Amino acid sequence: MEPLNVTGHATMSSAMKDAHNYHRYLCSLILPHLGRRVLEIGPGYGQYTEAFVNEFREVYALDIDAQCVAHLQRVLPQVKAVEGNLDSDKCLEPFQDIRFDTVIALNVLEHIADDVAALERLNSVTIAGGELLLLVPAHIRLYGQMDRLAGHYRRYNKQMLGKVLQDAGFRVVEMKYINPVGGMGWYLNSKFYKPASLSTQAVNSQILFFDKYVLPLSRLLTPVFEGFFGQSLWCRAIK
Repeated sequence: MEPLNVTGHATMSSAMKDAHNYHRYLCSLILPHLGRRVLEIGPGYGQYTEAFVNEFREVYALDIDAQCVAHLQRVLPQVKAVEGNLDSDKCLEPFQDIRFDTVIALNVLEHIADDVAALERLNSVTIAGGELLLLVPAHIRLYGQMDRLAGHYRRYNKQMLGKVLQDAGFRVVEMKYINPVGGMGWYLNSKFYKPASLSTQAVNSQILFFDKYVLPLSRLLTPVFEGFFGQSLWCRAIK
């Protein structure tokens, strides 16, 4: 199943910006590992970026969507946001004289055909010993219509992600599956539901219901399932 050629806003459900519990959950994974100079790839609506900003930290951002960049520049002017595609060799030229101790890419790598080349570009702007924080969709068997609509080339397992990170010059220090209940929901959707869009009323309703009522349970179950199953794969790697 080939992914649609979509980028930016078109890869996201319009309800995701209101999935506040989910955003807080991911921030709880990210914030303990942030350094002083941070690069966020694909900030989207900026739903996480605001949490990264404080008086002791420099935050930079790269997004393929001009609307996302403009929005971020408007609501968080202290963030140095630029437009660029991680699939391009020249995408990080605006940051060529900067080196980051933390690079964040949440739900980005699956949108890029050559994921190793993309990771090598991130490696080139990361200091020795700097951290790469990644979130990617998990499990090949969960790939379905919603992945296609989102422009996903692939979903990952631990072995796949570990291999591309090693090939790009990173060493994995933490990797675990998260959100097991969400993974079951994604599986059912991939087998039985074929939406025409990621922003249909049915998809948006599922997201908001899950965020409000189901995510707390999924968080509690994650330590039980993190070794072998979840909707997403969370990873920390060091250059």
